[in-house]
Amino acid sequence: MSHSISNENLSILSAIKLPPFPENETKSHSFYNHIFNRIANFLLYNTRLYLPTERTFKFLEIEFYLNDATNDHDDPYSHGHEHQLTCGEWYFHRVGKSGYRGGTRKGIDITFGSAERKIYGGILIRAIQDELTKEVIEGPSLVVDKILEACGVNQGGIREMVENVWKGKSEILRDMNNTNGLVYLIQVNDELTNIDDIVKRDKKRLKYSTGLTSPYFDQKSSGTPLTRDSNKIYTSPRVGITLSNKMPSVNLRLQYLLKPYRFFTSPHLLDKGKAQLIIGLYDHFKQIDKVAKVAGISQSQVENYVQEMTNGIKNGDLNEFIGKKGKGIKGIEYCQMAGAVKKILG
Repeated sequence: MSHSISNENLSILSAIKLPPFPENETKSHSFYNHIFNRIANFLLYNTRLYLPTERTFKFLEIEFYLNDATNDHDDPYSHGHEHQLTCGEWYFHRVGKSGYRGGTRKGIDITFGSAERKIYGGILIRAIQDELTKEVIEGPSLVVDKILEACGVNQGGIREMVENVWKGKSEILRDMNNTNGLVYLIQVNDELTNIDDIVKRDKKRLKYSTGLTSPYFDQKSSGTPLTRDSNKIYTSPRVGITLSNKMPSVNLRLQYLLKPYRFFTSPHLLDKGKAQLIIGLYDHFKQIDKVAKVAGISQSQVENYVQEMTNGIKNGDLNEFIGKKGKGIKGIEYCQMAGAVKKILG
């Protein structure tokens, strides 16, 4: 193993590894939001997904799921699978302990948990872009399909690939001991970020408890002329999570339903999760025309979605979205639900 590759592996693993939880930190949600910002910044800017044969893909959209019950971040939308206690491995979404989700429910995470600290962590890959052809593969299931195709798996699905093609090896870096050598992350240089500087800032920041706002993640709208900046990172609520499942409690799910744990660039390239995207961009810009321009959609659609969310804040009844009534809601209904949730959370 060459020295340069070793440094690359160290940088990527350092970027996704969770730092110790500060002893005096009382706001675990703010703490983890900051950490997610930092990891997303690195993955979206400084890494590429390598697939056979010699194809690289840029991450366009990722989501964070983390359950750290010890420190009061028990996200009920996290799968909590034992594989998510690892850090730096590929995790395909499971059914039970041994089955894999199929059809449109497929998904793949980068794990960033810790068995020692009993933290379950998964970074869901929602959208990637072929750097050569500029093709956008959007949706967790289609991302998995692209990986299956690249690995030459036509029959047998995920199990065939993981057990026979990958030989059960699932680490995310090419030169790790348990790598499959086919699908892995590579680091690229980007003048916008330097992971060593970021990690140093994190360590200093964690030493002194602060508001944990990220110095390299601008969440405020600029007064400069608006353009579709493909390097800008935005956040929104995660896609596909609702209140249809009441377990372990509706109140717990309410705390995490609208968390801005979805990170993306180039929103005009994304078609799925449009309601969440509009809500996230509106929280960012506070201006309908800016949301429409950045997202590449009509101003009337943005107005409609924002108005429905506003109606939900004023008059929404959350009971209309709990249990079976809330299953699979999206679009206008999602905006109404988001408003009702905001009404309760204040």
